[in-house]
Amino acid sequence: MSRRNTPEAKARRRRERAERATAPAGATIATTGPDPQHEPVILAADLPPRISRAVRAAVEAAGIEYEPGDFGGFPRQTARLCLVSNARLALRDPHLTYVEGVAWIDGYAAHHAWLADEDGRAIETVWSRVGERYVGVPTPDREVRRALRGAKPMFTGLLTGRA
Repeated sequence: MSRRNTPEAKARRRRERAERATAPAGATIATTGPDPQHEPVILAADLPPRISRAVRAAVEAAGIEYEPGDFGGFPRQTARLCLVSNARLALRDPHLTYVEGVAWIDGYAAHHAWLADEDGRAIETVWSRVGERYVGVPTPDREVRRALRGAKPMFTGLLTGRA
């Protein structure tokens, strides 16, 4: 693997793009965590209790807001399998990153997974419409690969701690 395509290099490029795309002039945002200087994009207390405590804490500590994108030309993935479907898709394409967090559609917040392109846009592969807002934690390919290797038949995601 070339140095340009290492997970760390991909994550650094995503952070830089996210900062340029979402930060007000002169401001900076932290895109990885936990970092004591990280300004949360959203507070765990602002998320509904139906979203697990582990997911809420991870999103508060290290969440990045992604611009809603499009469907990325992917065939629609099976509903309720967004976590494993997107993890597998991310491993197939070095230009995409698996992101897990909270997404909103019709004002409803849900624990969700999506893909992020190199420009920091969320690529929706499961829902019939693109969500209104996406806040999540990007995961390097090696961690996704490791989690899928040991996953139970129903993969519950990386943020829950029960993959």
